Amino acid sequence: MKIAFRSFICLQLLLLFVGIFTPAINQVQAEENQADQSLAHFSQQLTIDVPHAMAIDAESGQILYQKEADQLAGIASITKLLSLYVVYDAIAAGKLSLDTKIPVSADVAALAREEGYANVPLEESTDLYRAEDLINATIVGSANAAIVALAEYIAGSEKDFVSMMKNKLVELGISEYDLYTASGMSANHLVGDNAPQYSEDLENRMRARDVLFMARELIADYPELQDRSQQAKIDFPLNEEENYPIVNANKYVASSPYHREDVFGLKTGTEKQTGSCILVITEIAGQPVYAITLGAATDQLRYQETNRLLDYLNTQLKYVELQGAGETAPGGETVDVSQGKQDTTSLVFDHTLAIFLPKDYDRSSIKTVYSHAWQYNAQGQIVLNAPLEQSEPVNTVKVGVDFYQSLFSDNKLKNSIHSSQDVGRINLFVYVSRLMADMFDSWGDQLFGQ
Repeated sequence: MKIAFRSFICLQLLLLFVGIFTPAINQVQAEENQADQSLAHFSQQLTIDVPHAMAIDAESGQILYQKEADQLAGIASITKLLSLYVVYDAIAAGKLSLDTKIPVSADVAALAREEGYANVPLEESTDLYRAEDLINATIVGSANAAIVALAEYIAGSEKDFVSMMKNKLVELGISEYDLYTASGMSANHLVGDNAPQYSEDLENRMRARDVLFMARELIADYPELQDRSQQAKIDFPLNEEENYPIVNANKYVASSPYHREDVFGLKTGTEKQTGSCILVITEIAGQPVYAITLGAATDQLRYQETNRLLDYLNTQLKYVELQGAGETAPGGETVDVSQGKQDTTSLVFDHTLAIFLPKDYDRSSIKTVYSHAWQYNAQGQIVLNAPLEQSEPVNTVKVGVDFYQSLFSDNKLKNSIHSSQDVGRINLFVYVSRLMADMFDSWGDQLFGQ
């Protein structure tokens, strides 16, 4: 009987303990879940069926989504964006023009006839094809032989052109990559008498984040390439009488099966080892965004999962202005100026600071830190020393946002704070006169009780 009674008491105490602490535990867990406003948490909410993916704000490099974006992955014909970067650099350097006639070697002509690959039927020749037509064939139809013909003209061989591609990556600050061909085909397709013998399983590889950065720089330097990438179809001139029709390999463009109004280029890629890839320029909340998916199992899955990514970003993100250019800084509506030709001024932000945030983001968690402490007077107002120039910052503010990450090393958002106007410094005589006047005013107040 006593044992049963003790058991009953223990059970009641256990239930009481559970009743008291379970709500508290649940509340802590709920607060922890609610407090996780990181990019990692946001990215984990969308599970897409591709091994690697990423999206960035084109202007700032802010990362909006990432999945295994720091690992080397096959990029297939997305390689051609890097190859075209080298081509456009050569044009900018005056080594060729859009009208330059590009010769086609026997090796390139043979590559053009390989079955099962994107191509244009180039013939061995010396002056049949213009550089511009080969560029169009490369960006629209992903023609492998077209870019290799350009590569041989610029560098003498595809092998040496690949070395130029590697140098371009180094110039961009990209150090992790595997590059074998200018076309993005597997390494055993490298053409030329001096081409090393590679196995079929070697492929061009880069990190998703580096591909997006490279594409961002490419379009910033040569924006016309984006326009070329949006052509639904072109006629490639084989000779003066005959054209070869090329349909855009990117099925997001107009009149294509997966057409989206919010996609504005850029490039697809497909390889046996790599799978199906795509890099697109889109728009979210009026802002240009670059997105990439790598390694989809099928062509259909490439578009299906990229659609899911773009739709997720569109429905879940908003573009938020944290600080506006010329906007009055907090606490800076009126600040005192010591030894200034005027007693006060106001403080304003130098430039607009705007970022993407999830629509349910708790902005009260945003932290601001100044590069150095403000000085205050007895009335609690900020005090600055004259002279002040609008062009010279008086402080710098760093903004901490849990969600914010950038392609670049510094993930802190920064803005400088300036005086809203120039304020000159008074001379010593005027300064002493003001001090004396203030002193006499203070004595008068004390003597006469004012």
